[in-house]
Amino acid sequence: MAMKNLLAIALDWATRSFGAAQMRNPGTRSLRVVEEAIELAQSCNVPQSTIELCVREVYSKPKGVVNQEVGGVLMTIYMFIAGVGHLYGGDDPEWYFVTELRRVLAKPPKHFEDRNAAKIAAGLDVRRTT
Repeated sequence: MAMKNLLAIALDWATRSFGAAQMRNPGTRSLRVVEEAIELAQSCNVPQSTIELCVREVYSKPKGVVNQEVGGVLMTIYMFIAGVGHLYGGDDPEWYFVTELRRVLAKPPKHFEDRNAAKIAAGLDVRRTT
């Protein structure tokens, strides 16, 4: 299946699970990227103290440009897969995406609605200011 179709399926799932307003909120979407990146680092045994140091380092620098930072996130995950993906499932980024998409589609949207509500209640949300 073409990646564009897979993205449309994923967007439909996410909109049903989280709502259109959350899907259009750049702050919240980027916070979810951070959460997933931290979970990846945790699964690779990166200590929490190193993550905290990384956060301090990043926030000590001037703010980046969204388009460039999105490219950097994609480049970094692709290089993770190219460098060590063979240890975990393969060297094809689409394989990871499809595998995760199948996993989330197998669960009812309510499961993710509830998880998202818990995150928001814990303060893991960014209110849109524009």
